[in-house]
Amino acid sequence: MADSEFGWTSLLESRAPAGCALKAALFTTYDRADERLLAEHLLPAFLKLGREAESDGIERQFFLLELDRRLKQLHDKLFIVSSPNVKPASDDDRDNSTGLKWIWRHVRHLTVGSTGLAVQHAKLWLLHWGPPRDGDPEYLEIVVSSANLSMGAFKGQLQAAWRACLELDPHPRREQLGRWGPLPAFISELAASSGRADRLNAFTALLSRARCPEGVGFLASVPGSHSATALRRTPWGACGLQAAAPPGRGVARVSILTPFLGSWEPTALRRWCSRFGGAPERLHLLWIAKGHPWSPHWVLPKRTLETLVKSKARREKGLTMGHGSKGRSGRHDHFAFCRNCEIRCRRDRAPVSH
Repeated sequence: MADSEFGWTSLLESRAPAGCALKAALFTTYDRADERLLAEHLLPAFLKLGREAESDGIERQFFLLELDRRLKQLHDKLFIVSSPNVKPASDDDRDNSTGLKWIWRHVRHLTVGSTGLAVQHAKLWLLHWGPPRDGDPEYLEIVVSSANLSMGAFKGQLQAAWRACLELDPHPRREQLGRWGPLPAFISELAASSGRADRLNAFTALLSRARCPEGVGFLASVPGSHSATALRRTPWGACGLQAAAPPGRGVARVSILTPFLGSWEPTALRRWCSRFGGAPERLHLLWIAKGHPWSPHWVLPKRTLETLVKSKARREKGLTMGHGSKGRSGRHDHFAFCRNCEIRCRRDRAPVSH
């Protein structure tokens, strides 16, 4: 079961069949996850608790006891991967999380960066659901979204997401992993960067029991400089765009939507475009209208704007998709992950400009 059209829904509404119970889960986020969000919203929703977190007095105590009991049953089965602490917690965050830090006894918090500089940008969820009845199949639910695990992300922001809930085969099949593109390797890289290369193997094993939905592919970026041989084996970053581009001759046109574009120089931008058979003049940047209430939060550095103007990239008001930036040296220092179906890429029969 995969979402086949756009609609409004909550990220905390699972697509697993009624009666399924959570067996394991992996969540990735940028900064350290908010304990209040986890304890009062995300975990109760996926654990299907019978009591409300916002109750008072004795009812609140019963809620916490039920949450503790369910977390003990899933001890070492729930993982959250984030960057190292990027910013100190505010006084409000500390006040809201008072009394909830005990959840980390059961939820494993992993941080990337043990093997070198790294920042975790991906927003990937993998949820393993047990069968509703004996003899029924298990399920793997996959969510790729723009939401971090912070209260603000769920309470004060609109988020985009794709999700699918897939029936699991009884036994793993090695050939299935090859149909998931970079996703299995991405999970392995996350584990290695967190200090335990085998820590997330259970989630890779789940992919070997699931069939990738028809017509769906994935893109991923991981830290480091990668050789041409390595990129042929696993096309990270912009090389993945080339693999996702439709067949045809000419220069690929890519439409971009992101509230923060990052700092780009002409040489770096042209090198990035060359990775997927594009060119700066074939980029189509869709930007928010000046009078829109969200516009103060959209950032386009002057230097980047000048680069785009000089390269004759198109810029207009509208909404489509975004891409991850990289440093001047071409070396990635972050983890990122998305569905490649979010990228609108068209090849036109036009000569390449140099």
